[in-house]
Amino acid sequence: MIVKIERLPLRTVWKDEARDFTRWLQDNLDILNVILDLNHASAEREQRAGAFSVDLVSEDDSGALQGFRWGRADTGSMSNPPLWK
Repeated sequence: MIVKIERLPLRTVWKDEARDFTRWLQDNLDILNVILDLNHASAEREQRAGAFSVDLVSEDDSGALQGFRWGRADTGSMSNPPLWK
């Protein structure tokens, strides 16, 4: 069966960021690795980064951290959502 891919607002698919979207990212880290050309083995949800909270933090085999945020962020040097290194 061939279906048309449809672009939808995130909140249509994932109603709640913490319970739905962030959990999906954590559970599908292997897909993110392929799409974003990453090599992350594990991810932890709701981690502190100074005065801020990062929705999902993961580390690759070189020790580089990756943070994923939902929506806009007012975080100074980390202000390029949804992804920062």
